[in-house]
Amino acid sequence: MADPQKDEHIEELLSKLQGIFGKLSRSEEEESKSKFDSEFRAPAEPPKSAHPSTKPTPPPPAPLAPAAAPAPVETKPAEIPLEPPPAAPASTSTASIGVYQSVVPPTDPEKLTVPTALFFPTGKDNEAKSLASKLEMMAPKFTKVAFRLRVIVCLPYDPKSDWKESTLAKTVENHCQTLFVVVDRALDDTKKKAISSECEAKNIYFQDVPLSSIEKKAYYTDILLGLVFYFDSHRPPAAEEGTAA
Repeated sequence: MADPQKDEHIEELLSKLQGIFGKLSRSEEEESKSKFDSEFRAPAEPPKSAHPSTKPTPPPPAPLAPAAAPAPVETKPAEIPLEPPPAAPASTSTASIGVYQSVVPPTDPEKLTVPTALFFPTGKDNEAKSLASKLEMMAPKFTKVAFRLRVIVCLPYDPKSDWKESTLAKTVENHCQTLFVVVDRALDDTKKKAISSECEAKNIYFQDVPLSSIEKKAYYTDILLGLVFYFDSHRPPAAEEGTAA
């Protein structure tokens, strides 16, 4: 026979257990309901990051490589046929011959330029240059014909030879109107007169110049007086042509 007290105790335990499990079920249901509402009914918010999002800065564009310069094109100048320059006319009156270069222009609008020949003993180049320079510096005044000497021939000669013919021929060849010959000592009057007469016949003034007299200033006064006297009585051909014109 069953014990009534024991059965009542069992039922009481079962009711308590049912109450406990019932409460658990309701709490679970409410928790599930709240999760459902939060997940499906409320709008979902994106998760916030710890740092604000920034757009990545694009890297700067790479510098453009300079365009390669075009290769230089070689161009050849047009070939011009070269022709030899026309030969200058030979004129011994404008070019110096020998060891001395004249500083006197070929023409002078105010004075008559007189082509001059100068001969000197071999080895006396310096003395000849000094004489030529001094002859060209002479400036006669108060004369009928204003003139200036221009030494265009300055050559050596052998003093032991018969130099009269050779020097006179060279003087005539170069159209010189005055002839100076440097000598060791002054010529004797007879020889000098003979040479002067032959030169005069060709309208050429002749003067011998001793080596010892080249550096004497007074000597050039004598030369100048002789030239003035000669050209006053024997006008150079150029002066006569100008007068006739």
